[in-house]
Amino acid sequence: MELPLPTTERRACGAAVALAAAAVAALLLLAPRTTLWDRDESRFARSAVEMLSSGDYLVPTFAGELRPHKPPLLPWLMAFSAGVLGPTATAFRLWSALAHGASVLLTFVAGRRLAGGRAALLGAAFLALSPLALLEGAAATADAVLLAGLTGVLAVFADAAVSGVRDRHYVLGALSSAVAQLAKGPVALALPLLGLGGALLLAPTALPERRRLAGLLAVASALGLLPVLGWGLLADAATNGRLLPAAIGTHVIGRTLAPMEGHGSGLFAGPLYYGVVLLAGFAPFTLFLPGALARARSRSALAPGARAILLGSALAPFLLFAVVATKLPHYLLPAFPALALLAGEAAESGERRGLAAGGLLLAPVVVVLLAALAFLAAFPPLAGLRAPAAAAFVAVSAETALAAAFLRSGRSRPAAMALLSGTAAAFAATAGLGLPALEEWKPVPRLAADARRAVGEAPAATFGFEEPSVFVHFGPGPVERLGTEADAARWARRAGPGLLVTTRAGLENLVAREGLLPLVPVAWRGGINVSKGAPVELVALARGIP
Repeated sequence: MELPLPTTERRACGAAVALAAAAVAALLLLAPRTTLWDRDESRFARSAVEMLSSGDYLVPTFAGELRPHKPPLLPWLMAFSAGVLGPTATAFRLWSALAHGASVLLTFVAGRRLAGGRAALLGAAFLALSPLALLEGAAATADAVLLAGLTGVLAVFADAAVSGVRDRHYVLGALSSAVAQLAKGPVALALPLLGLGGALLLAPTALPERRRLAGLLAVASALGLLPVLGWGLLADAATNGRLLPAAIGTHVIGRTLAPMEGHGSGLFAGPLYYGVVLLAGFAPFTLFLPGALARARSRSALAPGARAILLGSALAPFLLFAVVATKLPHYLLPAFPALALLAGEAAESGERRGLAAGGLLLAPVVVVLLAALAFLAAFPPLAGLRAPAAAAFVAVSAETALAAAFLRSGRSRPAAMALLSGTAAAFAATAGLGLPALEEWKPVPRLAADARRAVGEAPAATFGFEEPSVFVHFGPGPVERLGTEADAARWARRAGPGLLVTTRAGLENLVAREGLLPLVPVAWRGGINVSKGAPVELVALARGIP
């Protein structure tokens, strides 16, 4: 029988629920203000649309071809919300927003057991507003859902470590592990085993029920693996043995041994790469990380078991992904709940050790950010960026000045609150106002709208430009890929209406190789190929119209 929560604990729980709800609401308000970004958002969205259209929920596809990159949890969820809400940006981003809120709440649940309610609430707020976590919570990708599952595993393990292993821990641990593994695959199995298993090995006396906790971790991980294995075997059989070799051989082993799509660095550059990601992605709350490290080393703050669990969970992503050849910023995200709780506990305690080092870590990020915002406010490449950049500049300057003033008087908690308030204001300005302004740089959504107004619904094809957004905005029907000028010429001479998307250079090559074709230009748009960061000029041509 559990005792009633003290009043302060109840208030902290209520505040955590309100914080998570506010984070979800903010992300859902942002979701329809910008179209999907290439490449990952558009890939996931198109995969969900194809599931919904074909009725085949077993084998994920993109543009009609097998997509073995990830297990299918996110496309399943997106297909459901798109079926209810329509294929909109909000429908596709809904689950990331909900998952971000769940991660915030679960971080509090774990922290309440390991560090106390007030520190847990501060840590949950740090996670809610850390830039990398916010970015993934706003994006229609699998990483926010992965984080929610992994944070659930952490919360279950923390509760079991403090209150003793109970039957409910096996059920909740397996469910959390299954969510994480169905979202992202083997990495969701490896990280808890490495982080929490490492805590059990390196601090055996700190966790009295070490054997039972090890059994809980093993059983929950194995049970969470079963749905992924079941889906994988069925899908592999449905694809005549093509899915698992591609999923495991290419996207797990291959990604580990060699950089994919140019995302990689040498083995020794890995710690430096993820150090930079931490500085930018966790700012401004990196201010409190050196103090958290000092408290962990002094062994006078957190209980030994709590310290082992949080340090293991924070270090596991660094250790694992430093040796993986493919490197991307969001790979570090699973470390953030534990880092947020360590930083929150240090800030709540009034820890002054390490603040100078924290300031040195934060200072270059603030300087670079303020310089970039000042430049955008003074010389905006798009007029719509001037006001958001100016507002964010004011917010960041104010939070930095206030935090510094509070820290000089030894008040770390008010300093943390100043950083949280300023970061929230800067996010509202840049994301709420700045991101919609960037729509002018996206050529595909505007090209599709212009072409549909001119021609209406017609089968589409693409030649020489296969960014995933083409398949989203020129759908929901099939978008045919044309590999050569001869293929494009044959397509142009078919009977019936159709729309061809190509680049200006692609059109010039097509005309030079095949001569004049029965195609009529109906739309043209210039902008930025976001995936490559390069200018692009796109044209839509119609066939079969008067």
